[in-house]
This record gives sequence, structure tokens and C-alpha cells, in this order.
Amino acid sequence: MNALHSTTHPNYQSVQQTTDAQRMWSSPALVGALVGCVLVAVAAYHGPGTSAIEAFVTTPSVSAASKVSHRIPLQRKAHGISSTPVFPRPHGVRQSGTAADNAPHTPEIAGNPAAASRFQWSPLLAIPVIIGAVAYVVSRAMRQTPTQPALKYSLKPIEVPSSVAVAMAGWTSEKSQSRKDMKLCATTTDQSLFEDVAMAPPDPILGVTQAFKACESPDKLNLGVGAYRSSMAGLREEKCKYLADAMKDAILTHPSTPPSGGSNPLEGSDEPAAALTDSLFKDVAMAPPDPILGVTQAFKACESADKLNLGVGAYRSEEGKPWVLPTVKAAEAKLLELQEAGAINKEYLPIDGIPEFYSAALKLMLGDDCTPLKEGRVCSVQCLSGTGGLRLAAACIGQFQKGASIYVPNPTWGNHNKIFPREGVPVKSYTYYKPETCGLDFEGMCADLNAMPSGSVVLLHACAHNPTGVDPTEEQWAEIASIVKKRGLVPLIDSAYQGFASGDFDKDAWACRYFAEQGMELYLVQSFAKNMGLYGERTGVLSIICQDQDNAARLKSQIKPFIRTMYSSPPQHGARIAELILNDPQQLEAWKAEVKVMADRIIKMRQLLYQELKANECPGEWEHVINQIGMFTFTGLTPEQVDVLTQKYSIFLTKDGRISMAGLREEKCKYLADAMKDAILTHP
Repeated sequence: MNALHSTTHPNYQSVQQTTDAQRMWSSPALVGALVGCVLVAVAAYHGPGTSAIEAFVTTPSVSAASKVSHRIPLQRKAHGISSTPVFPRPHGVRQSGTAADNAPHTPEIAGNPAAASRFQWSPLLAIPVIIGAVAYVVSRAMRQTPTQPALKYSLKPIEVPSSVAVAMAGWTSEKSQSRKDMKLCATTTDQSLFEDVAMAPPDPILGVTQAFKACESPDKLNLGVGAYRSSMAGLREEKCKYLADAMKDAILTHPSTPPSGGSNPLEGSDEPAAALTDSLFKDVAMAPPDPILGVTQAFKACESADKLNLGVGAYRSEEGKPWVLPTVKAAEAKLLELQEAGAINKEYLPIDGIPEFYSAALKLMLGDDCTPLKEGRVCSVQCLSGTGGLRLAAACIGQFQKGASIYVPNPTWGNHNKIFPREGVPVKSYTYYKPETCGLDFEGMCADLNAMPSGSVVLLHACAHNPTGVDPTEEQWAEIASIVKKRGLVPLIDSAYQGFASGDFDKDAWACRYFAEQGMELYLVQSFAKNMGLYGERTGVLSIICQDQDNAARLKSQIKPFIRTMYSSPPQHGARIAELILNDPQQLEAWKAEVKVMADRIIKMRQLLYQELKANECPGEWEHVINQIGMFTFTGLTPEQVDVLTQKYSIFLTKDGRISMAGLREEKCKYLADAMKDAILTHP
């Protein structure tokens, strides 16, 4: 049974009783007509020569008679009856043998004095009118009765056995209280996720700086922000007297009241403080090492000349070295020039970061023709790379989507499962990878998406899925978006590899752009660690596509306090590098060419490893090595086989068999292929 019509609904009984009473009294005309019919039947037996019409109708005017004579044929035609109205003779009137006497009795009264004279006013005519009026008044009173429950509910989504979540967002009382006026609102309607988010007050400290910048007085002085000042702001020697005089004026204008006396709870105690004999942290357990970063630590400790690090998700050149991109070096040189010129400094950024950076980053992802961007309904802030963006998104979900779970693909980047519980957001998984084919389990993924409760958040990798390297096709992405929209799910798209996956920035952004045009509210996290090589600069963007500009403004005002209490403001060096590159057309194209160099080298490593595995006849099918995309390949190796690679060949990778193709060099492809063959033969 539908949850909204279940008799177990807490308001079912009162609502049902009220609507039954309203239906009974909602048709006063019908009540009046029924009473009138009874009276007509009684009057029909009044006596010879008195018909029902004669008993209840006064002599009508010509226009009234005309209306009657025209209305009745139309009604009869509508029911398939002859257009000539035929009325039976009144009770007690004998039928004569003449044609005139036997002619059908019609209501044509005008021009028939004999007929008109028989119609006399009857007091009984007022009875149905009075009854109808009373019924109408009672009906109106029933609609306004104070015993009726308030028709303004706020019900949370209710899960039903069919896995279809239904939500009653409001039951509004308007002019009509019929069932048609009952407004049901599910999560797939136009109501925003952030409809109830209030505008947060401005930061009291940073607000001082904003007011200072807006002031046009030549004597203005900013003593609010907590940063050292040398000459242009803060207190300067020449301003000391000016400040002292102003303080005196303020104190004389509004004298302060000295604090009232009272005992200090910390005074008067002669008891010595108890010394701590045990550590506060004696019961804290040792946490296991990070599975990915632990691989790098083990690699560094290894002394083998053949050692190979395929665990870390960072690009390496053919020489096995990190690569600082030429465009990044040029941007850093430009920043130094700007700093020497006094155009930039090392002071705090605004809470939301550098607008010129995150606006350009968003345009890079969503494109020039993005509808939400044109309509100004995207809320964006600079964040601490992808991890920081996900943590802020988790804070938003935990605060503004209380009770919602987030579903992540199985498998996914290990940090996804750890970030969201920190903000009280439960993490669940959905089917993604199919081990039998080392590819996408699209059928299983769609089945799981269709089973998710409305309002759930679903995490999607924009491209180059980590750790599998398996991405849906464009047709599959379109089907995924359709299910997400139909089910009322909220997408969270994690983009760490734009341009890095295929070498084409537009191709790698296809899924995100498609989702953005579907009219859904969604989260988008961007990282510039991989594609710009800014691993240690922690440079990223969190954007949320909202329903309208007002929701976006209020939501951003609430995200700022999250940032303020997490890390106060974001780092600026990496963001300024990205800002210069993204906003300079020439540098932008040069950077895209550099990213393609990295992507092409990874694609080449895939081809070479595949060829070596085929050449040494390594057991198994290895087409997935070249079919997968991006930095990582999910080899399908078991933990036991991984141990053979690490302990016997000093090849370091994660236990799930993921290898970083960016860490592989051409000269090591045969070495890796032979080691994989040995491991598979040792542990089939």
C-alpha cells in the first residue's frame, strides 16, 4: 500500500473524517435539488389540474421562458434523446380524443395566456432555495472548522517496499480543499536541496578589512586584521597620536562601566593541584599505516638496484623523476616579479580563496556554454586540493542533508571511505567493477542506482576511475544520469584527472558537462595535483550547482564558516600559479600540450606492458591493460601474487593489484611482465 494512504499514517484518521464531512456538504445545489424533487413529488398529488411545474414556478418572463425552451432540448440532445421536449400530463388530467388535447405538453408559455394563468406562485418554491443556502453556509463553515488538523505538514521521505521513496513536502490549504489541491513534493521536484539554508553572518574579523577597503577617508586606519603591517596599513608611528586622540574621544563619549566585584572561583583554594601520573593518551592505539603512502615508505627503505615504485599516484618522467611543468616554472617566475613589485604578498587569502582562480577552473571543467554558469547559480570556493574539497562537501551533506548516505563505487579511492564518516555521513557502496572481465559491471551499477533511496548522494569519478581505470562510455554516462535524475539522487563528481586521462580536456569533462545540463543540483570537486603537477601545493576547487542564485549565495555564506574553522583560509601559492596559467590563453594552450605529453607517455606504457605480457605468454587475458584509462591499471593480481612482486622483485604496489602506469619506465616493462608471470605461476 502506498505509504501516503496507509491507515497507519499518524494523521490518517482526522484527515479522513474531515474530508468525508466536506464531501457530504460540498454540493449544496445537489442537496437543494434532492429536497426539491421530494417536494415536487408531493405537490404532484395536490389535486386535479395542478402539475409539478405549476406548483413550484411563478409566471416567468419571456426571456426566462426562452431560456427554458432552449436549454432543455440541448440537454436532451446531449443524452441522445429527441430534441422535442415531451412532458407527461399532470396526474388527474384526462386525455381527450382531440389532436390538440393529445399534443405534447411544452413549456412554451409566452403568448399562451391560458397556460400562464394556471401558474401561480407557491410558497414551497422558497424551501429548496433556503435549504441550498443553509447547505452552502455549512459547507463553508466545515472548511474553516478549527477541529480540522492544520494542513501544513513537513514529512520526511518514506521508504516503501517497492524501494520508491515518497516525500510529502507540503499539504497546502488554498481556496479549494479537494483532493486535487493536495500537493505532494518528492526529491525529484523543483525544490532545492538548500532551500532552508540561511545566510550566514559575515566573519567579524575579516568583515573589518572589507569595511576598511570600502572606506574612502584619507585618514582611515585598519587595526582589525591579525597580520603584520609595515607602512600601508596597521598602526604606524605617524598615526599613534591620531589613534590616541580618537580613543580618548570614544571613551569620553561612551564611558565604560567597571566590572562588578565578585569572588574569583580560582582564588582561595589551598588544595594543591593533582599531578598527572599517567599520560592522557596512554590508551590510544597505533593506527595502521596508509596503504598507499606506506608503499612509498617501503620503496625508499629498499636498497635493491632494481626496485620499482608503482604505488604512488604521481607522474614520473622516463627517467623516473618528478616533472615540474615548464608552464608552472614560468608562472612562478611571474609571481616573483609581481611580489618584488608589491602587487602580491604572503598575507591571508579571503576565506573562499582567489575568485580569478576558482572561476577559471570551473570554466575549464564546465565549458563556455554551461547553463548553470550563465545563470550564476554555481557556488564555488578554493579548497585544499581534492581531499579538502571532499571534506567540505561532506560537511555540507552532514549539515544540510541530514540523514543522507553517500554511495561510493566498489572499489574506489581508499580515502573516500574515510572522509565522509568524519562529518557523520554514512558510506555505502554500489557495484562498479567486474573482476571476471576486468571491466565495468554496468548492469549491476544501474540496478544498485535504481535501488538507492531518494536524496542519497552518489559519488562518481569524472574520468580515469581510481583504482580501476575503467570508465563508462558516453552512452552509459547518459543512462546513469537519467537514473540519477529519475531517482532523485544527488551526484558528487570527483575530478582529479581532467586532461590527464585521454590528453583531451573536453573529452575528459564530457560526463560532468552532461550532468550539469540535466537540471540537477550537484557537487563537483576539482584537483590540480595531477594535471598541473601541484601535488604539494594543495590546489583545488569545490563547486555546487544550485537551483538559483539565491540558494548559491546562501550556501556559500555557510561554507565559509566551515573553512574558517577547518583551516581559516586556503594556501595561495599553487592557486596563484593556476590562476596565471588558466587566465592566459597562450599559457593555457602550452599547459594543455604538456598534459598531453604526460597522458601520451602513460598510454605508451600500457601498450608496451601489454606487448611484453603477450610475448612471454603470461597466463590470462590482458586486453584490459590497454582498455583501461588514466594513471592506474587494475591488474587483477591477488595479494599473494603482489607479495611475490614485492619480496622477490622489489616491485612495490598496493595489495589490490593496482599499479601506477605513470611510475613505469620503458626499460622496466619487460622486467615487470616477467615478474607478473612468475607471481601468477607461483600462486595461480
